[in-house]
Amino acid sequence: MSKYEIPKVKLFEFDMRFQIFPEFVYYDFAKPTTIIRTTRLNFTASWKLTSIAACEKGSYDRILCDPPFLSTDCQTKVAITVRWLSKISSNGTQEQGPRIIVCTGERMEELVYKLYHGIKTTEFRPKHAKDRLSNDFRCYANFESELWKSQQQEAANGNVADPPK
Repeated sequence: MSKYEIPKVKLFEFDMRFQIFPEFVYYDFAKPTTIIRTTRLNFTASWKLTSIAACEKGSYDRILCDPPFLSTDCQTKVAITVRWLSKISSNGTQEQGPRIIVCTGERMEELVYKLYHGIKTTEFRPKHAKDRLSNDFRCYANFESELWKSQQQEAANGNVADPPK
């Protein structure tokens, strides 16, 4: 993508309040490879069930996900969706594929490391606007950015503990 291209964005979301945005795609993590496309007709929605495999599979080179629940089931199913959506690299794998950011509770860290190839804990800490998060949240990414350092980089500098193996 050139610096002048406007990225195409989709919001995969369960909450129907977001359907006011044209980027909205209804998503239920319990059905990780099924999405419902909505079409607006005079402020009413007609629903059409569509498989991700048919319309979205392998289409995304950047994915930001925030699984709604801190459970193994939810995290695993969201990871399945991320794999389905991930663009395959030129060598036929996802290893050099999309940039992935996962924001979730710190207690999910070990599972996140198992579910996402090459993911690392970053120094970025998601915060709620009114500080209502009851769990410590972390941001994990499979790429480096000038906007954050991974905890592995900080550990090398003696600033934080190493992530789980």
